[in-house]
Amino acid sequence: MEEKILIILNDHWGAINLGKIGIPFGNDHKGCKILLVSHNQQVLSNQMKTQIEVSV
Repeated sequence: MEEKILIILNDHWGAINLGKIGIPFGNDHKGCKILLVSHNQQVLSNQMKTQIEVSV
């Protein structure tokens, strides 16, 4: 059975190299979901290339 993992990164202000800190992404994610939270929408859309954005 494949593990599923949720990673929450809260209140960051710049791009994060997910591979450098050991978080799988792209085709290698293997059931990993990442929730990024930021006050700056430009960080998420431009620097992190998020797939889905939800404004609250």
